[in-house]
Amino acid sequence: IHPFNPEFKQIDRIVFGWSHPDEDNPGKNVYSYLVKWCALPYEDATWEKEEVVKGLADGPDSIREYRSRLTLDQKRMG
Repeated sequence: IHPFNPEFKQIDRIVFGWSHPDEDNPGKNVYSYLVKWCALPYEDATWEKEEVVKGLADGPDSIREYRSRLTLDQKRMG
């Protein structure tokens, strides 16, 4: 038996974000992020609702970094 690696709960980076209908509250949209976790490969990235990501210790910083990358990409394309 292997002990749980706490890095599995640390965000490496946010790969993508999107707004979509909330399955729990029809008529409302929510935002979710594709999260690449530390010590796990990209194929194990998971979709997490914004409120979940914001609740993680490194979540707010990861969201800011993701949004900053989007802004830079828009400037390069614009």
